[in-house]
Amino acid sequence: ARKVAVVLKTPVTEETMCQVKGGILVTPWHPIAGDSDAKAWGFPAYVTQRNVRYTGFVYSVMLQRGDGNPRAHALRVGDVWGVTLGHGLVSGNDSRAHAFFGDYRRVAKAFLGMGIDKAGVVVGAGVERDRRTGVVSGNTSNDISDTTVNNAADITYSRWISQ
Repeated sequence: ARKVAVVLKTPVTEETMCQVKGGILVTPWHPIAGDSDAKAWGFPAYVTQRNVRYTGFVYSVMLQRGDGNPRAHALRVGDVWGVTLGHGLVSGNDSRAHAFFGDYRRVAKAFLGMGIDKAGVVVGAGVERDRRTGVVSGNTSNDISDTTVNNAADITYSRWISQ
């Protein structure tokens, strides 16, 4: 089992969320799996029971890096699996694949630039998108130009809180 490295807490106002099994609210493009063994991944936008407007916080989780197995980078809430940040899939046809969210090193570097509190929580303020595609390419709330992450595999909870 992996330990939680960081929790990203992002405030949202009137955000469109998808209500899936068990009444769980998920952003439309955050990959989920509703099967017990987390093999069939898809987007909530395609399987939602209904859309709702939500004001509050959206939480994203990054687990400690391990052996490079993307299947080990998921959390289950009720009967729904959600992929975690830095899962290792950066390209391909898998719905979890994402050049930024799948890249552990890039996500870790962004978090270091944003500041992590003693509980391992980062407060988000938005994302940066590719102007042409609209795909998320980074975080907007930080300046990480002077931050270097040489070996993100070594980042653990204790290192996060000592930054």
